[in-house]
Amino acid sequence: MNLPVVKQVIGPSMWVGLWALALLISAVTAELRASSEALNHSPVRQRHKRVWLWKYFFLEEEKFNPPHYVGKLTSTKASNGTKFVIKGEGANSIFNVSTQGDIYALKTLDREVKSVYNLTAHLLNISTNMPVEDPDPFSINIIDLNDNIPVFPPSYNGSIPERSDPGAHVLTVSATDPDDPTTLNGQVEYKLLNRHDTFDIDRNGRITTKIGYLDREKQSKYIVIVHAKDMPGKRVGGSATTTVTITVSDVNDNMSTFKKKLFKFNVEEDKEEGFKIGTMEVEDKDERQNKDPVFSIAQATSSQPDFSSVFQIVRNQLGDGVLSLKQKLDFESRRTYSFNAVVREENLKRPPDDKGAEASTTAQVTINVLDVDEPPVFMEKAYRFKIREDAKVTTKVGSVQAMDPDAAQHSVRYSIRDSKCPVKIDSKTGEMYLDRKLDRETTPVHMFNVTAEEATPQALRSHVSISLVVLDVNDNAPELTNIQDLFACEKDERGTVIGTIGATDKDEHQQSFHFSLAKQSPKFSLTSHFGNATSIVVTEGVLTWMTGGSTCWR
Repeated sequence: MNLPVVKQVIGPSMWVGLWALALLISAVTAELRASSEALNHSPVRQRHKRVWLWKYFFLEEEKFNPPHYVGKLTSTKASNGTKFVIKGEGANSIFNVSTQGDIYALKTLDREVKSVYNLTAHLLNISTNMPVEDPDPFSINIIDLNDNIPVFPPSYNGSIPERSDPGAHVLTVSATDPDDPTTLNGQVEYKLLNRHDTFDIDRNGRITTKIGYLDREKQSKYIVIVHAKDMPGKRVGGSATTTVTITVSDVNDNMSTFKKKLFKFNVEEDKEEGFKIGTMEVEDKDERQNKDPVFSIAQATSSQPDFSSVFQIVRNQLGDGVLSLKQKLDFESRRTYSFNAVVREENLKRPPDDKGAEASTTAQVTINVLDVDEPPVFMEKAYRFKIREDAKVTTKVGSVQAMDPDAAQHSVRYSIRDSKCPVKIDSKTGEMYLDRKLDRETTPVHMFNVTAEEATPQALRSHVSISLVVLDVNDNAPELTNIQDLFACEKDERGTVIGTIGATDKDEHQQSFHFSLAKQSPKFSLTSHFGNATSIVVTEGVLTWMTGGSTCWR
């Protein structure tokens, strides 16, 4: 068997390919030897059965200056009167065969374009061009050379949360090599050219952390250079590099602390509940979404009262504390508040080097209450008085009292601005007197307001509601009802009820009346019904109409 002659200069990176070629040729030679022995000792040869001695051939890729010898077809039936012909992939265009079976490659081949060519060998009679034996398939395998280097994508970007444990996966890089993956030519190994102290990479290109104290606040980005080389374990081979950008993402690993140890605020006493007093800014190196401060007012101690019912601190969108009122303040009652505000982190991922760090910080808060000129304040929210309806004009109804809540204690004037009000008021004392006669049956309750006004240029005012209840006096006579259409007929017998009369009274008392005839009559009498009605009854039968005419009279 003839081996192809290598005419090109072989570089260090091609020795592995030639070594693989030598192994394959050795295997083929052993197979040919075994086949020849089988022909010499087997009864098959006695029956003249054809035997093809080559099933496959090998040719190194990238061979220059073709043609190149590939191998020789051999058959037990070959003779001077026969010729070999090939058909199939690349037959007579890429490959050619001589009459005696010598195969040549007419072109330079590339394994990465096509690695195997499948053809069929034919042995024909030269004179008749008829087959001498059945065609037999064979293949030409293109031997790989390390003629390609690993190729990376343009770039890689990865991310890893800070404080991740050692060995945490960052990302995986991958370089492709079109050479034969079953040989070292197409296999790739990786290593880092920098940041060996921080990251590691395995044979599969998987990048992991080597340390557990990555700190975004100290370094948020790493540039890592990865080197990929084929022919793992060998000093020779093609290589390439790529740049990997690793971003350290933020976690809540930094304490929130107040920017100042002392916060001072001024609040006017007339501010309503929910009023925002001010903002207590905090420092936190973490990104906003990872800040998790919780604010509170320190618990009461022997030297500091508990003001959590008066103030509250809530977190705003920036992660700072907003101090606000839970109830109104009063300058005259308390002018200064002092307490400690607390900020703590509930979900803090502690760094390894500060396991004993405090989980909260404090700041002192001082609030000065500012005096505001307030309107007068009545001693009661509303007043209610009672007076008889027969009370005389100038009778005292009652009095109201209002005071200036400010430290100045300005004097107060009183007034009633309702012209229909039956009461007048002393502008200095707040005493009220009846100004006109009352009638409970007309207006049982009088409602009006009293105004208290400071005797100052600002003339601040306040108002209070007064209810004056008029008490009933029996000053109205009863009135009869159902006194119309009462008839008596001359034939009415004794005991006949000719009608029932009722009575009403505008006064406010139990409706019980005594009925009697204004003039006594022997012919009629009254029968009472539960004190508020009476029936007129005939006491003598056979009434006579004195003047004649109708038989009934009214």
